[in-house]
Amino acid sequence: MEIYIGKNNEKLGPFALDEIKQGLEEGRFTAEDLAWYEGCDGWIPLTSIPDLQISLPDIPLPEQAAQAPAPPMAELASRGRRLMAVLVDGVVSLLLAIPGVIVAIGPVFNGSEEPDPLGIVLIGLAMILLTIVQAVLISKRGQSIGKIALGIRIAHSVDGSNPGFLRGFLIRTFVPQIIYQVPLLGFLFLLVDSCFIFSERRQCIHDLMAETVVLKV
Repeated sequence: MEIYIGKNNEKLGPFALDEIKQGLEEGRFTAEDLAWYEGCDGWIPLTSIPDLQISLPDIPLPEQAAQAPAPPMAELASRGRRLMAVLVDGVVSLLLAIPGVIVAIGPVFNGSEEPDPLGIVLIGLAMILLTIVQAVLISKRGQSIGKIALGIRIAHSVDGSNPGFLRGFLIRTFVPQIIYQVPLLGFLFLLVDSCFIFSERRQCIHDLMAETVVLKV
């Protein structure tokens, strides 16, 4: 088990259990320090680690663990995976629109000059359904259909937590889609937004707006 230590608002490690025992005995770690390991639900007092049996001085534990450093986040998703996830989402949209398109253009092949309104309705309903599904997935898992397929997820840039509906869908996904519809401005925003993926943390403008990053699962 690899364990990280939170000491003086800094993250140290990872350490093995024996190394932590030795550090406690030598005084390098104390009962005031915090610990985090994979599967642990947030930072906990160092003395609460399972299997850590050692006699420590009676030192009061910290009252506010909220100031502890954030648990280490997963590796950033590659630019290639992010692009493929966008393409998968696009393909899903096209596949869902096909039935409506077929219905809409059917009368045209029969000599009519007007498409069938039912086809337009079907396309609209398909897009609404897809938007709802994507919103739920992003809110609950931080993943669109494409991101699930590529094994990546959206996370809060500060602590790697699930961004939820507000950051993950509304700010990061929905607002940019509205901007894209504005003539000229939408194209410029898309261009600049895409270029920002070459920044150090691979955060596009929509990521910066929502304070998110994209990580490997």
